[in-house]
This record gives sequence, C-alpha cells and structure tokens, in this order.
Amino acid sequence: MVDINLNERIRQSEDLIHWLDRFIEGKSVPFNDRAIIAAGCLNLSLEHHKSIVLTTTAEFYGSAFALVRLQFEAYLRGVWLSYCATDQAIEKFKNDKLDVRIGTMISALEKQDAFNVGVLSNIKNDSLSAMNSFTHAGVLSINRYFSATEIGSNFSPEEINGTLDFADTFALMAALGIINVSTGTTEDREALAKQILDRCKELADAD
Repeated sequence: MVDINLNERIRQSEDLIHWLDRFIEGKSVPFNDRAIIAAGCLNLSLEHHKSIVLTTTAEFYGSAFALVRLQFEAYLRGVWLSYCATDQAIEKFKNDKLDVRIGTMISALEKQDAFNVGVLSNIKNDSLSAMNSFTHAGVLSINRYFSATEIGSNFSPEEINGTLDFADTFALMAALGIINVSTGTTEDREALAKQILDRCKELADAD
C-alpha cells in the first residue's frame, strides 16, 4: 500500500487552484447566450473544486465528497451547453426549465470528436451511483461515520486522495472548456489547451 501524505496531496491541489486562477484570469467569451451560460457552468465547476479542496483541508470529508457530483454535473452541463444544446434548450435553461438527464448529455457529447473516447460514460457507469450516495447522505456516506468502536469520520487516505485526483482532473477539464468557448484565435486557444493537457498528463503521471 502506498503511504499517502495528505498534507502534501492537499498542497498539490491548492497549487493547481492558484495555477488555474492565473490561467483563467483575463479570459473573455463571446457575447452570446450559449457561450456565457456554458462558461458560467464551467466556472461553477471550478468553484466546486476549490470548495472540495478547502473542505478537505478542514477535514470535512463528507462535505468534500458530497461536492464531487456537483462539480462533475456543472462541468457536464457546461460542455453540453457549449457543444450540443439546441437554441430551444438554451432558452429553456435561461428560464430554469431545462430538464435533460445526465445520460442524455453524455450520449450527445460522446458523438463529438472531443469526447468520443468514452470517458464520461465510463464515469457514469462506474462512479455516478457512488457520487449520488455521498451527495444525498446514502449508505456509502453514512458508513464512513462509524467504525467497530466509535462514531466519527472514517474516510481512508486512499479515498481522500482519489477524490482529490478526480476533482483536480475535472477542474482542468472545466478550464479547458472555458478556453474552448473563449474569444481569440484558433491558434491561441490551441496553445492554451496544450498547456492544460500537459498539466493533465503531469497529474496522471504523479499517480
């Protein structure tokens, strides 16, 4: 079993937050509903990432785990609105009437070249029910509040590390989504996207 230094692992996520803040600073999006709403969802996903790291630092692990689904869903909505939503769906969103299931969004996204490797559907199939349990005080969450001898937070370092890995990855993907809807030349966006993908590779190599 790998010995996990949680303080060091949290510091890595904090460093990523600062890097993403500098990376996103000053970026603008076209003045249209689709770009503005999509970027808003992606920014919300980034804010959830910060909250996951902050609550982990405070050892409020249940709250951190509960936010993972919210981070993922904000990301998913952002890229779906950017790539797939019809004009009618955008209008429904503006009136808070949009009702599209996660599976429907993922199916539509994975028809796009940028998402056709199946990562999102794998997450849906393998992890979504666990995310729901942690978000809605299900058995996976409540089981981590008692042990054989006492009641109290009982999250393992491996679980915490895995949650930070997931949150960091989707923070980077949310930033990539913002770059893809931002203004600027195609060459500029591609150069910025490469920086994010290089950072994703660094994160993967560190595991």
